[in-house]
Amino acid sequence: LRPIVSAQYSGCYLLVVVANILNLVLIATVTFKDVRRRSKTAPAREAEQSEAEEAVEAARPGESKPRTLVEIFSQPECICAVCVASLAHTSMVCLMSPLTIAMDHERFSFDITSLTLEFHFFAMYAPGLFGTGRVIRAFGPYVTSVVGLLVFAASAATLAAGQSLANYLAGMALCGVSWNLSFSSGTVLLTTCHTPQEALSVQAVNDFIIFGLAGTGSFASGYVYAALGWERLVYCVSLLMACCAAALAASICVQRRKRPDAGLSRLASREAPDDDAPRLDRPLLADDDAPRA
Repeated sequence: LRPIVSAQYSGCYLLVVVANILNLVLIATVTFKDVRRRSKTAPAREAEQSEAEEAVEAARPGESKPRTLVEIFSQPECICAVCVASLAHTSMVCLMSPLTIAMDHERFSFDITSLTLEFHFFAMYAPGLFGTGRVIRAFGPYVTSVVGLLVFAASAATLAAGQSLANYLAGMALCGVSWNLSFSSGTVLLTTCHTPQEALSVQAVNDFIIFGLAGTGSFASGYVYAALGWERLVYCVSLLMACCAAALAASICVQRRKRPDAGLSRLASREAPDDDAPRLDRPLLADDDAPRA
């Protein structure tokens, strides 16, 4: 083990091994309840929600049998959700992967490069702890996605403006915030496109697309950086987010035609237009369901 432990960065890789083993142990302890089983803490609300879902499913013409994955992923809002989450994740990975090489080329020290990555990682996950969920609940996934795209535009402009330490720190921090908003809102939007019974297969396909594109982008970003440089890499990644913006705009237009009276924050709620029809706009985490100490 001495050659392995003494090798450069070996501590980081060993830490990843330990973290993944702990992750496997934690996953093995999870027990998933039946999607048909009702909550004991809120039986009335769960019963109403289940009845509403059954009523809406029964009201869908020609859908007496389970929908195929092609039918589910053909929905405009589903296409939008996958595009927003996958392109946001791929764009972030494309910038993060060659970052250390780009900063090393500009003669920044290892400590400075590490600090930049730490800022980036903090910006990726801190918003989730301090309010991304509240923003999505208050304004909806469409508005949150738009905000995420605007933040990424600021990130791209900062990174393309120069290669000073300030540009790297601010640009990658903004990139992290953009990823958090866009990836989270895309994930939430996807949950409005399927029933609980369809969730496992839909989420599996969605994850395959997201991480397949991200892996491809990670490899491609190295070649783009080597051939064109950092600034043009930022421009190429911006084109990916432009495609994301186009998909988002198209989905919003489709939803506007379906529900012209609904505000942008309500477009993704699964509620029927008739006030007497069942409503499926229950928050993902109601106050009564929140974990308590």
